[in-house]
Amino acid sequence: IFLFFTLAIPPFIVAKSLFFPFVSGKAYLFRLLVLISFFFWIILITKKSQYRPKFKNILIISVLLFLAGLIVSGFLGIDSINSFFSDFERGAGIIQFGFWVLYFLMLISILKTRKDWQIFLAIFLAVAFLISSYAWFHHQSQPRLSGTFGNPSYLAGFLIFAICFGAVFLQ
Repeated sequence: IFLFFTLAIPPFIVAKSLFFPFVSGKAYLFRLLVLISFFFWIILITKKSQYRPKFKNILIISVLLFLAGLIVSGFLGIDSINSFFSDFERGAGIIQFGFWVLYFLMLISILKTRKDWQIFLAIFLAVAFLISSYAWFHHQSQPRLSGTFGNPSYLAGFLIFAICFGAVFLQ
């Protein structure tokens, strides 16, 4: 359930009291929900082995090798602190990528059936529709459509994923 919350809630967050209001709140909430999900996921995989990720899968191996490469390059780079933490304006540090890898591992171990993935994609598409609707109905206060992302480029990237996932969902 927390994995679905992680998908559905953060895109709507705008934390006006933080330095980067359109990004920071989303990132903090995403990390919090992933950590809560991780706690319950560890309990699940210790009790039911069928939910453990299969580390022989080439995609899982590739993602983990990429993360390992990022960690090595972060330590060997010019600014290790910036490599690991980055800033919340970009949100592209190794720590954030580690949370995405953890989220990926939990998703592929929990969502086993086609129906599970359809529910996941339906939630994502509903969120994308609501974010798009919000952006469209607030276009008078925004010179360019940005919705709750604060940047039209971020909204466009999000909607590109929604279009592609929508195409997968229709199959």
